[in-house]
Amino acid sequence: MFYTPVWSGIMDKISDEHLTSVQSFCMAERNSTPSKIASNEGGWQSKDYYYYQLQNTPLKFVLDVILDNMNDCMKDLGSPAKVKFSNIWINVNIINNSNKLHNHGGVLSGAFYIKTPPQSGPIYISRAFDLENWFYGSIMSQHNTDASVTEMHLYPEEKMLVLFPSWVPHGVKPHNSNEERISISFNTQLDFGGHREPSTI
Repeated sequence: MFYTPVWSGIMDKISDEHLTSVQSFCMAERNSTPSKIASNEGGWQSKDYYYYQLQNTPLKFVLDVILDNMNDCMKDLGSPAKVKFSNIWINVNIINNSNKLHNHGGVLSGAFYIKTPPQSGPIYISRAFDLENWFYGSIMSQHNTDASVTEMHLYPEEKMLVLFPSWVPHGVKPHNSNEERISISFNTQLDFGGHREPSTI
């Protein structure tokens, strides 16, 4: 009867060349600043950026593509409201790094994948903060169905965008490659401001 909306897709508007420049920017940030400790278990997580701080970086166009998609998701939810970024951060995971189960504040949150070598750790969406997990364990369910599954995995691809309501519990399984898995994550809030001109590249 009630489902959790999760959207995912490949952002073809972003060229391979532009993705390479985004990757270089992210790695330069990784090499110049210490990691923040949040949900990450190992790996590197950048400080929080505001949207305006990334205006003169390769991430600007990517963020505008993401924002257009998030506002389409708001329409899917039946809302006339638009959203804007409240904070954005970069993630770089290497072998055995993961992100523990957590959720965020805000309206919509998500991740965009910049580099995903084979055996990249998948993002997982969970019901672990919900009594459903306790219920299906208590009745000793023998197999998962669409009704009883407590965790779903999404395996990342380069240029893949995953969006979900900010309250949704999620995490990242351990990364199993010696190559870096690079992504950006973000939260949003309702935008009560004026018109935003579309970006060009």
